[in-house]
Amino acid sequence: MRLTRHRFTIPPEIQGRIAGGDLRLLVSSGLPVLEDAAPFSPIYNPKIVGQFLLLCGSPRVVQLGLNVETGEVVAIWPWAPPCFANSSLSLYADSITAFAEGLPYDVDEEGYPDNILAQADGLRRRIAQIDPPALGDNTFWNEISWDVVNGEWSSED
Repeated sequence: MRLTRHRFTIPPEIQGRIAGGDLRLLVSSGLPVLEDAAPFSPIYNPKIVGQFLLLCGSPRVVQLGLNVETGEVVAIWPWAPPCFANSSLSLYADSITAFAEGLPYDVDEEGYPDNILAQADGLRRRIAQIDPPALGDNTFWNEISWDVVNGEWSSED
């Protein structure tokens, strides 16, 4: 998995609902994405559903959206209420970059889990340095760190 930047095409009727800095990140700089990883793959025709501009993911698994009213990024699972991911779009961009820098999250050569636990702890520390609320209970990045512990996001995944 390789991190790339995706420049979104935001319809004019939606642009006015997005804060200036967020709009620049989305259409000019590009949002960091992982093309082949469901929660982090871009949605090519972003749309607003309620107060959320859906940006990444799959409606069958999880989607990441920008709350256009608060500027927060949330994860939206089909079976649960929106879950906090980051305090802002720029902090989300920094968080996914930190996450991608650790890929793949593998056990050590002998198969002991100590290495994977240390990697998950390192990810939690990096995310907490970027955006402390992103590591609270029941947050997207907390869930991702537990996925790392459970062997997801490894080179075999």
